[in-house]
Amino acid sequence: MVRLYVQLGRTEAGTRLNRASISVESILATARKIIAPYTLETGPIAWWTVYEIGQRLCPRMSTHRDRAFLLGDASHTHSPQAGQGMNVSMMDAFNLGCACS
Repeated sequence: MVRLYVQLGRTEAGTRLNRASISVESILATARKIIAPYTLETGPIAWWTVYEIGQRLCPRMSTHRDRAFLLGDASHTHSPQAGQGMNVSMMDAFNLGCACS
Protein backbone atom coordinates (compact mmCIF):
# COMPACT_ATOMS: atom_id res chain seq x y z
CA MET A 1 0.00 0.00 0.00
CA VAL A 2 1.12 3.52 -0.74
CA ARG A 3 -0.01 6.87 0.65
CA LEU A 4 0.08 9.91 -1.61
CA TYR A 5 -0.31 13.53 -0.64
CA VAL A 6 -1.39 15.56 -3.66
CA GLN A 7 -1.59 19.33 -3.43
CA LEU A 8 -4.69 20.41 -5.32
CA GLY A 9 -4.25 24.16 -4.96
CA ARG A 10 -7.04 26.66 -5.52
CA THR A 11 -9.48 27.48 -8.28
CA GLU A 12 -8.47 29.75 -11.17
CA ALA A 13 -10.25 32.59 -9.35
CA GLY A 14 -8.02 31.99 -6.31
CA THR A 15 -10.78 30.65 -4.08
CA ARG A 16 -10.80 27.41 -2.11
CA LEU A 17 -11.81 24.24 -3.90
CA ASN A 18 -15.25 22.81 -3.26
CA ARG A 19 -14.53 19.51 -1.50
CA ALA A 20 -17.73 17.98 -2.87
CA SER A 21 -16.46 18.43 -6.44
CA ILE A 22 -13.21 16.52 -5.84
CA SER A 23 -13.12 12.89 -6.87
CA VAL A 24 -10.48 10.20 -6.65
CA GLU A 25 -10.14 10.51 -10.44
CA SER A 26 -9.39 14.24 -10.22
CA ILE A 27 -6.80 13.59 -7.51
CA LEU A 28 -5.11 10.91 -9.62
CA ALA A 29 -5.17 13.19 -12.67
CA THR A 30 -3.39 15.91 -10.68
CA ALA A 31 -0.86 13.39 -9.33
CA ARG A 32 -0.15 12.18 -12.86
CA LYS A 33 0.49 15.75 -14.05
CA ILE A 34 2.86 16.32 -11.12
CA ILE A 35 4.98 13.23 -11.73
CA ALA A 36 5.06 13.43 -15.55
CA PRO A 37 6.95 12.15 -17.54
CA TYR A 38 6.63 9.18 -15.16
CA THR A 39 3.39 7.23 -14.93
CA LEU A 40 1.12 6.29 -12.06
CA GLU A 41 -0.95 3.13 -12.21
CA THR A 42 -3.30 2.13 -9.41
CA GLY A 43 -5.18 -0.93 -8.35
CA PRO A 44 -8.22 -0.85 -6.10
CA ILE A 45 -8.23 2.24 -3.87
CA ALA A 46 -9.28 1.28 -0.35
CA TRP A 47 -9.61 4.77 1.08
CA TRP A 48 -9.14 8.39 0.10
CA THR A 49 -10.05 11.79 1.49
CA VAL A 50 -9.50 15.49 0.99
CA TYR A 51 -7.78 17.31 3.83
CA GLU A 52 -7.58 21.07 3.93
CA ILE A 53 -4.45 22.24 5.68
CA GLY A 54 -5.13 24.86 8.32
CA GLN A 55 -1.81 26.45 9.15
CA ARG A 56 -2.04 29.20 11.71
CA LEU A 57 0.22 30.93 14.20
CA CYS A 58 -0.70 33.02 17.21
CA PRO A 59 1.18 36.28 17.79
CA ARG A 60 2.20 35.43 21.39
CA MET A 61 2.53 32.19 23.31
CA SER A 62 1.95 33.72 26.73
CA THR A 63 0.99 36.72 28.76
CA HIS A 64 3.31 36.90 31.72
CA ARG A 65 0.93 38.99 33.84
CA ASP A 66 -1.98 36.56 33.50
CA ARG A 67 0.21 33.43 33.52
CA ALA A 68 -1.80 31.96 30.65
CA PHE A 69 0.02 29.87 28.08
CA LEU A 70 -1.04 28.65 24.68
CA LEU A 71 0.34 25.22 23.86
CA GLY A 72 0.41 22.94 20.86
CA ASP A 73 -2.44 23.23 18.41
CA ALA A 74 -3.88 26.22 20.30
CA SER A 75 -0.86 28.21 19.14
CA HIS A 76 0.22 26.49 15.93
CA THR A 77 -0.96 23.74 13.64
CA HIS A 78 0.87 21.54 11.17
CA SER A 79 0.09 19.60 8.07
CA PRO A 80 -0.42 15.91 8.83
CA GLN A 81 2.17 15.18 6.14
CA ALA A 82 5.05 16.06 8.47
CA GLY A 83 3.53 14.22 11.45
CA GLN A 84 4.33 17.09 13.79
CA GLY A 85 0.98 17.99 15.35
CA MET A 86 0.81 15.83 18.46
CA ASN A 87 4.58 15.46 18.80
CA VAL A 88 5.21 19.20 18.80
CA SER A 89 2.18 19.91 21.03
CA MET A 90 3.36 17.51 23.73
CA MET A 91 6.90 18.87 23.66
CA ASP A 92 5.56 22.44 23.93
CA ALA A 93 3.68 21.50 27.08
CA PHE A 94 6.64 19.57 28.54
CA ASN A 95 9.11 22.41 27.85
CA LEU A 96 6.79 25.06 29.28
CA GLY A 97 6.22 22.96 32.39
CA CYS A 98 9.96 22.60 32.95
CA ALA A 99 10.69 26.28 32.28
CA CYS A 100 7.97 27.56 34.60
CA SER A 101 8.44 25.31 37.60
